[in-house]
Amino acid sequence: MEFKTALEQFLDAISKKQMATIRKFLPKSGPMAGIMCDGTILDTVEDFLEFFDDWFEDDQWSITHDLVFVEESSEMAYGVTEGDYFDKDDDGEPYSLSLITTCIMRNIEGQWIVTLFQQTEANLDD
Repeated sequence: MEFKTALEQFLDAISKKQMATIRKFLPKSGPMAGIMCDGTILDTVEDFLEFFDDWFEDDQWSITHDLVFVEESSEMAYGVTEGDYFDKDDDGEPYSLSLITTCIMRNIEGQWIVTLFQQTEANLDD
């Protein structure tokens, strides 16, 4: 599978809250890096899965990703996306955030595996 296809499938699985598909792109266990836009640091696969399980219980949010940059070699690649996150606050008021997402993947025996996933709140309106 091409890196760009793998990245798009991984990000689409996040948008659709599909844990089974997300798991296909993660190491079996152990260390990885996840940095969420609220500053939460996830440093193991288990932490990453627990965070996403909790996040996916909330059905009020949605997220978009538009791929803007890819750098790829046969062993590693990364992609950068711009996107928007929509949710409701604790009072039920809607809000949105502009996000930059960076995802680094390693090609392990033909399978692209996430080694770093980072979301950063951004000002994309300028």
